[in-house]
Amino acid sequence: MKEDAELRRLRKEIRSTTLEIFHLINKRMKIGEEIGRVKKSLKLPFLDGKVERELRDDVMQYCVSKGIDEKLVARILTLLFKETIAREVSSSKNEAISASKMFVRAKELEKQGKKIIHLEVGEPDFSPPLKVLEATKDAMYGGFTRYTIPSGIPELKAKIASHVSKRYNVNIAEKDVICTVGARFGIFAAMNAVLSPGNEVINIDPNWPAYGDTAEFLGARVRTISTTLEKSWEPSFEDIENSITDTTQMLILSYPNNPTGKVLSPKTLGKIVEIAQKKNITILSDEVYADYCFVPNRSLIEFEYSNSIVVSSFSKTYAMTGFRLGYAMGNAKILARMAKIQEIAVLSLPHFIQVGAMNAFDDETYVRRNIAEMNKRFEVAAKLLNRLPLKFRKPDGGLYIFPRGRDVKFNGNEFAMELLEKKGVAVTPGTGFGDYPNFFRISLNQPADVLSEGIKRVGELLR
Repeated sequence: MKEDAELRRLRKEIRSTTLEIFHLINKRMKIGEEIGRVKKSLKLPFLDGKVERELRDDVMQYCVSKGIDEKLVARILTLLFKETIAREVSSSKNEAISASKMFVRAKELEKQGKKIIHLEVGEPDFSPPLKVLEATKDAMYGGFTRYTIPSGIPELKAKIASHVSKRYNVNIAEKDVICTVGARFGIFAAMNAVLSPGNEVINIDPNWPAYGDTAEFLGARVRTISTTLEKSWEPSFEDIENSITDTTQMLILSYPNNPTGKVLSPKTLGKIVEIAQKKNITILSDEVYADYCFVPNRSLIEFEYSNSIVVSSFSKTYAMTGFRLGYAMGNAKILARMAKIQEIAVLSLPHFIQVGAMNAFDDETYVRRNIAEMNKRFEVAAKLLNRLPLKFRKPDGGLYIFPRGRDVKFNGNEFAMELLEKKGVAVTPGTGFGDYPNFFRISLNQPADVLSEGIKRVGELLR
């Protein structure tokens, strides 16, 4: 039949066109690799925002003239840029060694009988509040062992809402909160609820690697804003604004920062919120270290920005890492999608853990004691590190110090491995937090005497 012949012709044409598209994509990738080699030889940065914007503008102008959907074009361009940059940097990027990798290696050495000082993992060495432990045990034996609703039990959400409202002088209700399987899954669910393949995310380095890993997993592109020790880890407003494109959907904040301990001033945070508001970009603020803060600090929740999500947890403040209990507050539509994602992935959180956690907010003495102890450790560590050939900025908060070797040839990866093998001290190289090969992170989650011994061994290796 004539229709069959016409259909076959069209299918043949679309097949050849599709193959041609991928032939051109392959050609583009190879050109990108060549550009990467040239940039490397000239010691130029791999990402050139001006060139990328010019290309994006040219392509968008052409596609608009042809009536091609702008959102589709923007997403395709983002995927192409993402893949090209990945190929350009793959040959020169320093190997990223995370805290988890160091922890695994340290555990292997311990199995061989070697004693290790663990300064790599961000896990408070305090015990959870006694009331939480007792209430959790009672809940287990009291029959709180069944499924619960995916967003968390109403009683716990009400407790969280009351605590946050009182602390930040805001009006948060139970409906504005969901409980998550740790802050990590809260972050994953929030990013999953907002991002699609081809979207872009702005991330400020150095930073916890889970944000970039999650964005990459979801098919989004990460646009990194690098900060420096020389500029006190302060992000540039100009860099943030220049990184925003038509496909930018999310800006990630994490302060007090892991690993630097940087805290943004209220004025700086307010300016970032203003930038995001202009473009209606979702802000995801990870505030798990907010209680360990030694300078004035504001939560994003205080700015009442409607297109935002604030994530926190019980892990750091209450030393409840193994409970895997976090929470999120903010935009109602995003929270609803997060709850659905959690329902699909894990259904619900253990009921008895949620019942036990309701008692965490009742012991303010416990929190103050832990904060005072951490502040003491900061002072001890800073005093000892200042005597060594290292440079660092005293943290505003958090649980870490992020020093850099004064020798320009200092290699954080090699130093961390040698420190572990020769001195029995585990730290995390700076490559675990971005392109910071001359840095390493020291976790302060050990008693002051153990921390002091660890830093003493750092000094022995540096000499």
